[in-house]
Amino acid sequence: EGLITVDVAGHHPQRIIITLSICQIVELGPDYGLVTVEADDYILINSDGLTNMIGPDEIRDIVLSDVTLEEKAQALIRFANNAGGLDNITVVLLHFTEEDAA
Repeated sequence: EGLITVDVAGHHPQRIIITLSICQIVELGPDYGLVTVEADDYILINSDGLTNMIGPDEIRDIVLSDVTLEEKAQALIRFANNAGGLDNITVVLLHFTEEDAA
């Protein structure tokens, strides 16, 4: 929603809101949105174990590298582990092709 900057997000007290919400008594609804994708777009879904260890520039460079999708996902996890791997690291990486956009 643009309420905080990327620089602040890494240290914001609500950065772990999903983790904190799991044990809440009050029922929470999902956050969702719609995005339009085009051929050659990527969508990365990940846990904070990735983004707490490596920054957006490094993530972008890996995602745009000239290797297979599986190798990109493995590289993201490997780089986060090499940076300290302080938390579990989950990565889901999707790549949309011309066929997907049709």
